[in-house]
Amino acid sequence: MRKGDWETALSDYLAGAGEYSYGSNDCMLFAAGAVKVQTGRDFARGHRRKYKSAIGAGRYLLSLGFDCPADMIASLLEEKPVAFAQRGDIVLVRDDAGQEIPGVCYGEIALILVEDGLGRVPRDRWLKAWAV
Repeated sequence: MRKGDWETALSDYLAGAGEYSYGSNDCMLFAAGAVKVQTGRDFARGHRRKYKSAIGAGRYLLSLGFDCPADMIASLLEEKPVAFAQRGDIVLVRDDAGQEIPGVCYGEIALILVEDGLGRVPRDRWLKAWAV
């Protein structure tokens, strides 16, 4: 369940997204942070600073029993049709490089964490959605 001030908390969180850094502020931790500010549930607790690279992140996911970020998210949140994704929900998108990464629904775009801040991905490149 979302907190009463979730909209303001989410906007503030997104405004301060910061720079991409594996293990402390990457695509998975960005999505987990969005859930945390909306609900108070910290799905990233115990997972921060466990890896320092893309290869390390992949190995870490495998060590937890997940083949990809979408599998881990699906174990934590209820999937919903992409067409019904609402602001603040977590979505899986195909980025400009063709990679599947989690982002945050923000209307008709998804916000994803990229090296220099936030990137925008249109709804036609969303692959999955999960309710927050």
